[in-house]
Amino acid sequence: MFGDGKNSAFSVLCPLMPGGFLPGQECEAIERYHMVAEQSRTVFWEVDASGLFTYVSHVSLPVWGYSPEEIVGRMHFYDLHPEDGREQFIAAAAGIFLQRESFRD
Repeated sequence: MFGDGKNSAFSVLCPLMPGGFLPGQECEAIERYHMVAEQSRTVFWEVDASGLFTYVSHVSLPVWGYSPEEIVGRMHFYDLHPEDGREQFIAAAAGIFLQRESFRD
């Protein structure tokens, strides 16, 4: 944020792209990110060491049926898995987490 006391500007740089943007491109890049996520039905998420969601993108509502507000800080990633097979899923996920691999599908 910068300004002369009367007028100020706030700049957002998208962390997904290196370098930054020309003036006015920030919002366009963020809008494009949201459109791609919505069209592809891709939910971006992060969890802490215990598996508790710390971030969930807005696409969680149409894809999973839960808003980010219902998930973040309240649910673990395995809570979305059906009870049948949940323990095997948790064990498999723990192995992936220990190897620092990516989750897909």
